[in-house]
Amino acid sequence: MNKPVKESIMYRLVKRAGFELPPEYARINLLQVIVFFLKDWKNNFFSQLAKRSILFGNTLSLHWTRQFYHRLRGVRIGRNTRIAEECMLGFSHPEMITLEDDVAISAKCMLLEHKRDLSLYRHGDSIMQCNYVTDSITLRKGCFLGIGSIVMPGVEVGEGAIVGAGSVVHESVGAYQVVQGNPAKVIFEFPKKRTDEKTIDESE
Repeated sequence: MNKPVKESIMYRLVKRAGFELPPEYARINLLQVIVFFLKDWKNNFFSQLAKRSILFGNTLSLHWTRQFYHRLRGVRIGRNTRIAEECMLGFSHPEMITLEDDVAISAKCMLLEHKRDLSLYRHGDSIMQCNYVTDSITLRKGCFLGIGSIVMPGVEVGEGAIVGAGSVVHESVGAYQVVQGNPAKVIFEFPKKRTDEKTIDESE
């Protein structure tokens, strides 16, 4: 388990007020608390707006409004990308999320850039005392996430790849592969175009 550190008075006050701060903030001061909560408020505010495109409501749910809100949060988004309703793209570090051109994300997908560090977790330990670890997520050009998919930290979904509905992706996915399940496994890989195969044959 992570070695305990002396908690600051501000940290104890914030925890007592009911807010969750991981142990790595144990020595936080007042200025850091203000900066932390302003950033957290910004992320959550625009994330909630993006979930349902509140600017227009469900009757005029335009994809560009969700892109607009997520870009304000720091998510890097390419051209012609589609983000459906009720998606969560990053929690505390949305700037670690990259969506390239022509990416399609179905409803209720989650891109998680952080998780608990369980490397030192043992019997008798408390999960709440484990720090968070963060890592980037990249969705390459033209890939697709099926409804309710979850992508974990450090994952890259390759160009043209397809993630089946309800899958939990713990490892990177190759280009034009289809993955399904929890944990997601490769179940199919699309072949190259015949023109590409002819080009290869001729070069040989």
